[in-house]
Amino acid sequence: MFERYSRQIATGKITINDQKILAKKRIAVIGVGAIGSLLCGLLVRAGVKNITLIDRDFVEISNLARQSYFEKDVGMAKADALKKQLVDIDSSAKITSIVADIDKDMIGILKSFDLILDGTDNMETRCLINDFCMKNNIPWIYSAAIGTTYTTMNIIPKKTACFECIFEKEIMPGTLDTCETAGILNSTNTQLAAHVVVEAIKILTGKTPSLGLYYFDVWNHERTYANVKMRSYCNACNGKYLHFEGKKTDVVALCGNDSYQIKPAKLVKLDLSVFFKKLKKTMDVELRGNVLHVVDGDVKIALFADGRAIVKNVKTVGQSKAVYSKIVSV
Repeated sequence: MFERYSRQIATGKITINDQKILAKKRIAVIGVGAIGSLLCGLLVRAGVKNITLIDRDFVEISNLARQSYFEKDVGMAKADALKKQLVDIDSSAKITSIVADIDKDMIGILKSFDLILDGTDNMETRCLINDFCMKNNIPWIYSAAIGTTYTTMNIIPKKTACFECIFEKEIMPGTLDTCETAGILNSTNTQLAAHVVVEAIKILTGKTPSLGLYYFDVWNHERTYANVKMRSYCNACNGKYLHFEGKKTDVVALCGNDSYQIKPAKLVKLDLSVFFKKLKKTMDVELRGNVLHVVDGDVKIALFADGRAIVKNVKTVGQSKAVYSKIVSV
């Protein structure tokens, strides 16, 4: 039964009993793009058999250089395509795919999980995950990558600082770069996925995980560590879960085929000239007064200075939000 895992058992870090534990634990991975798809493959190969995949997006040709998908998957929902791959790795694995956008109305489905892994691409969802996990005493691992760098942190309710302890001030839309504006190396995601899987195995098997916030530059082989302390005035640590109560990003279907307006939870003042300079490296862009027009393949986006956007030629609300997150980090 355990011959499949004989090499990792031989390290002495994982025992046969640990393998039994891994087979029983339930993990949810929110976002199965570059980070999420890679770490799921590693988890299944390590013996994790109960994984729920949640993602709102579909596979595009530009994903293939850094995500665990193939040309045959282009156009498929990422969660569904990845489920097929994982079952091919281990036919006994119980993989559930959910094609949806996690918001405060839906996040309750995560209550029964032992660990939640962050593969998202926006701060709004991470803040919501943090509130939910703090309220329900569920550990989760924050992870993010851009360019040649990645950041990760294990968040254990009541034992470590939480996500809000790190980002105590609200990060406004457009503040952070995205893969579209700053680019990313596929090796950045690969190293991050390996890092997260090691920590996930530690948490699931009751071993001591690494503490603190880790920052790695894979190009220069530089590592920075921050010993983040719990903040006495942190809302989430003190049982105030503001992201359950506040407004969420609003999406409205518009008249006309496949068009949506996206309005962030808080309207802001964006410097569209900055977005123009960043996006023109990889997309067709035109700045006309207070509107930035972006063309990405068949998709057309009109971005306004108050953070609103109109997204055309997408089929679902989830796809419109995925496009928005690629351009404006929220």
